[in-house]
Amino acid sequence: MLFLTHHVTTQELVRKIDLARTKLKALRPIEDTSILASLLLVFTHGSVTLEGNTLTLEETQVMSEILSSDPSHDPTDIDIVATNQEKQEMANHLLLVQKFSELVRIPLSEPHILNVHRLLMQDIMKVSAKGGPGMFPNSSTLSP
Repeated sequence: MLFLTHHVTTQELVRKIDLARTKLKALRPIEDTSILASLLLVFTHGSVTLEGNTLTLEETQVMSEILSSDPSHDPTDIDIVATNQEKQEMANHLLLVQKFSELVRIPLSEPHILNVHRLLMQDIMKVSAKGGPGMFPNSSTLSP
C-alpha cells in the first residue's frame, strides 16, 4: 500500500500561521458593541414573540433605536402597526435588557424575581385585588 505524505517544514508552518494571523488582524477591530446589540435585539424579539407579541424584528429595531436615543419617549407613540400593549411590552423588555448587566450581579432571590416581573409588566398589568406586577397573586404587597 502506498501512502503519499506531504512533509511540512517548521518554517512553512510558521509562515502559514503568520499569514493567517495577518489576515485575521486585517479584520479587526470587530465591533463588539454591534455584535452585542444585534444579539440583544434578536433575544428581545424572540422573547416577546414567545408571549404572542406580533412585532417584527425590524419593528423591534425601530423601537430599540428610538427608545435608546430618547428613553422618555412614550412607546405607544412610535409609528408602527401594533397594539399599544405590544409596544409597551417591547419597551419594557428593551429596558430590562439594557439593565441586564446590573441585574445579573444581584443574587437571585424572591424579591429580585418579583422586581424583574414588575419591570416587565410596568404599564401593562394593573394592580388589582388579585395582585399585579411584582406581586404574588392575591397579594397587596409589592416587592421590595
